[in-house]
Amino acid sequence: MILSRQKTIALFDKTILVFIIIFLLSLTNSIFINQIGYYGALLLIIIRSLISKEIPFKITGLEIPLLLFIAAEIISTVLSADSAASFNNLLKRVLLLPIIYVAAFAASDMKKVKMFVMIYLGASLISIGIYLVKSIEYFLQNLYQIEQSGPSLFQYPITASEIISFTVVFLFAFLINEKRDWKINLSILLMFLISSAALLATYKRTGWLGAAAGIFIIILIKRNWFLLLPAIAGVLLLVLIEKNKSEVHIFSIDAGKISALITVETNGRANSILAEGNTLWISDYENGLVKYSGNELKSLVQFPSPIIDLIKFCDDKYIAHLIDTRFMILTKSSSNNFFIDDEFASPGFTTSYSFANDNLYVLDRDSGLTIFTNLAERRGIKKYPSLNGFDRLTVNDSLIVLSSYNKIELFSLYNGLPFNKLTEAQTKGKINSVILNNDTLIVSEDNVLKFYKIDRNELITISEAKNFFPVHSAFFHEEKIYMCDFNGNILEVKNILKDSIDVHLVYKLNFLPSKLRVYENKLYATYIKRSRIASIFDPYIPSNYTRLALWKAGWKMFKSSPLFGVGDIDLAGLYKQYKNYYDKEIQGHLHNNFIHLLATIGLFGFAAVMYLFIKIILMFTNIYKKNKMIPFASSYSLGAIGCFVSFLVAGLTEWNFGDHEIITLVWFIVGLNIAVNRLVNSDKTDDVSVNM
Repeated sequence: MILSRQKTIALFDKTILVFIIIFLLSLTNSIFINQIGYYGALLLIIIRSLISKEIPFKITGLEIPLLLFIAAEIISTVLSADSAASFNNLLKRVLLLPIIYVAAFAASDMKKVKMFVMIYLGASLISIGIYLVKSIEYFLQNLYQIEQSGPSLFQYPITASEIISFTVVFLFAFLINEKRDWKINLSILLMFLISSAALLATYKRTGWLGAAAGIFIIILIKRNWFLLLPAIAGVLLLVLIEKNKSEVHIFSIDAGKISALITVETNGRANSILAEGNTLWISDYENGLVKYSGNELKSLVQFPSPIIDLIKFCDDKYIAHLIDTRFMILTKSSSNNFFIDDEFASPGFTTSYSFANDNLYVLDRDSGLTIFTNLAERRGIKKYPSLNGFDRLTVNDSLIVLSSYNKIELFSLYNGLPFNKLTEAQTKGKINSVILNNDTLIVSEDNVLKFYKIDRNELITISEAKNFFPVHSAFFHEEKIYMCDFNGNILEVKNILKDSIDVHLVYKLNFLPSKLRVYENKLYATYIKRSRIASIFDPYIPSNYTRLALWKAGWKMFKSSPLFGVGDIDLAGLYKQYKNYYDKEIQGHLHNNFIHLLATIGLFGFAAVMYLFIKIILMFTNIYKKNKMIPFASSYSLGAIGCFVSFLVAGLTEWNFGDHEIITLVWFIVGLNIAVNRLVNSDKTDDVSVNM
C-alpha cells in the first residue's frame, strides 16, 4: 500500500513537472497556454497533498501582506456599487497569488531551479527572435513613424516591452555577476544585446524605463560604477542624435513636376498648414496658431490645448481642431486677428473628421458619426451612433465612405446627410488609407493599391497595382492623382482605368509628412520629428496627455471613496463621470499602479499592497546578501531585485499589477527566489521538502 502510494506520488510529481514546463515555455508568448500550465500544476499539487497527507506549501513571510490585500479586495467588493464585477476581478487577483507557492514547491532542488530559469530564458529568447524578425518588416514599411509603436505579436507592444525588460535585466545580472569562462560570458552578452534590441524594437518607453531602472539598481548593488559611463554616454548620444525637428516644406507644382522652393523651420511643432495667398497659417502645438508672412513667424492665437489643424469654411470663419479633440470656431477680423467664438466636441473618441457640404463630419470609434450641420449658422447636430467601430472617413458632395481595419461601407448623401447605405466591402489585408475622387474609390491595402468604380450601388474593381508600398496620403492637381507612400515618395498614378496602371516617382521627400496640402500651384508638407527620450516628459504627446487625464480623474475617484475605494472594477464608466467632457480616450484602468489602487481599493488596500511591495524588496535584498558568494543563486537573486524594481518603475505609467501576463511573471520570480534561498540555506529553515 505504501509502495503504491509512493508510485502514485512519483507519477503526480512527473506530471506536475510537465505542467510547470508548459507554464515556463509560454510565460512570454501565450497567456492561454500559460494558465493551463499553472492551473494544471496547482490542481495536481492540491490532489497530491491529499494523497500524501503532506502540506505542500511552506511559509514565505509574505502571508500577512497577502492576507491584508485579500481582505482589502473583499471589503471594497462588498462596498462597491458593482459588486459582481469587483468580485470577478477579486477572483482573478487571488487565484494568481498561489503562483508564488507553486514555483517555490516545484523548485525542489537547485538542479530544477537552474532548469526552470534556462527554460524561461530560452523560451523568451525564441519569442524575442520572432519579434525581431517581425520588427524588421515593420521598420521597412516605415510603420514605426506611423504607429509610434512596435508591432503586436504575442501581446500588445507595451506588455511585450515589460516582459522583454525582465529578460534583459536577468541576462544583465548573470553577465556581471557570474565568473565564468569567457565563451559563456560572450554568449550571455550576445543574448543580452539581442534582447535589448527587441526591447528597443517595441518602441515603448514603459519597458525602456523599467529595464533602465532594473539595470541601474543592479549596478548600484554591485557598485560597478564604471558601467554607468557607457549608459550615460548612450543616453547623451541618443539625445544628440534624436533632435526635435519642426519644418514646413513648400514646393511648386508645374506640368506634373514638383520642385522644392523653401523650407521654414519652426521652434514648436508645425502639424498642419492653411495657405491664403502669400500668408500661411501654421497649426503649431507649442505656439498656437502661427502666421508666416514675409519670412516672419508670428504667434497669433493661444488655445487651451495644442492646435493640430485649421480649416476655413467661409469668408471669415475657421475651425480649429485641438489635440484634446475639441473644435473651436474662429472669426478673423479685417486686421487678420483671430477670435474664438465657440467650442464644441463630438461625444466619443475621435479618429477622423472632414469638412464638406458646409458640414463638419466627425467620426468617433465608440459613438459613431456626428455631423455638425451648416456650421456657418450653427444650426444643428445629427448623430448616427450605429456607425461606430470605424477609424476613418472621406466625404464628397454625394458620398461618404467609412472604413476600419479591413471593412469599407459607402453611403449616399442627401442634403449632406447619410441617406442610404449603398454597399460594403471586406478586404483581405489591412487598409492603410482610403481616397475618394468623384465616383472613384482608391484603397491602399497592405502592399496592394486597388481602384474601384462606384456604379449603381456597387463597388466594381477596375484595376490594381501589386507590390505597391502602403499609401499615407494623396492629393489631386489638374485632374492628376498624386500619392505619398510611407517612405515619403510622391508618385503620380495614371491609367487607372486600364489593366496596367502607370506609376512613376515624381519627388522623393526623404521624410514622412504630418500633413500634405495643395493650394493653387503649391504643395505644402509639414514634418515633425520628436526625440523618443524627450517625449517621456512631453505633455503634448497623445499617450502622455491621456495618462494625465486618467490620473486626474483617478484622484477624484479616490477622494470620493478614500478608505476602501470604488471596488476592483473596470473604471471606464466612472472615468466618463470624472473626466473633462473633451477627454475622449476611455480606458478601463488608470495607467498607474498607485493611483489605480487608491481609486479601486482605497487607502486600506493601497497600504496593504505597499506593505507587500516593501516586504518583497526587503526579502529580495536579504536573500542576495545571504547568497552573494554563491554562483547562480546570487545571480538569480540579483536579477530578481532588478526585475521587481523594473516592474515598480513601469507601474508608474501602466496598470501592470493588473496585467495578467506581467503579474504572473512577477509572482513566478518571487516564488523561485524564495525557493533559491530555501535550497541554499536549507539547514536554517524548516523544510518539508518534496522530491519530484
